[in-house]
Amino acid sequence: MTRWGGCSGWLLTIGIGIVSLLIVGLLLPIESTILKIIIGAIIAAILVTLVQRLMGGDRRATV
Repeated sequence: MTRWGGCSGWLLTIGIGIVSLLIVGLLLPIESTILKIIIGAIIAAILVTLVQRLMGGDRRATV
């Protein structure tokens, strides 16, 4: 558990999502808002996966 009480992962994920949507909005001259959201979600999923691989350690989801 971190000093944030375990919510730092959620905050980081939300931050990555916001940053990815800002990147898409600023860099891609697309008029379609839906397309921007879809591309932003794909970029966010890739960034969250990379951050988890680099910082996550050996934590795995259990079923």
